[in-house]
Amino acid sequence: MLEEGTWDAYEVENGKLVYKFEKDKRFEHLRNNKRGKEYDYEKSLYYQIINQHIREGAKNPDGTLFKINNASDKIIPLPAAHTIQEIESFKALGDLIYGYYSHEKKSLIHYTLLGSLFMQMRTYWSGKKN
Repeated sequence: MLEEGTWDAYEVENGKLVYKFEKDKRFEHLRNNKRGKEYDYEKSLYYQIINQHIREGAKNPDGTLFKINNASDKIIPLPAAHTIQEIESFKALGDLIYGYYSHEKKSLIHYTLLGSLFMQMRTYWSGKKN
């Protein structure tokens, strides 16, 4: 998040983590309409993220379903910096690298005998590798 520029786009308001699109550094050229190579890259990334949010049924901060008017060229703020698919891939990569599993995975796997043994061996081998 620090490297791609989304770290500064998050703020804590009333005890909740809130995403602010106007502070997302990934779309700086797009928001300021600075045409060029970076603008084209940011525009394609923007529409790729929008399409994935729509497929996942993302909701706006006010609870309405996120959608976009294709006829308009107006930049609509994203509901979140990352899609659910991206977040899940980040978690899976972390699981593979560090041998740690999230609480969601723990509740599904850890409470079966075979799952418990598998996760213990996974943690052991990643620790042995490091």
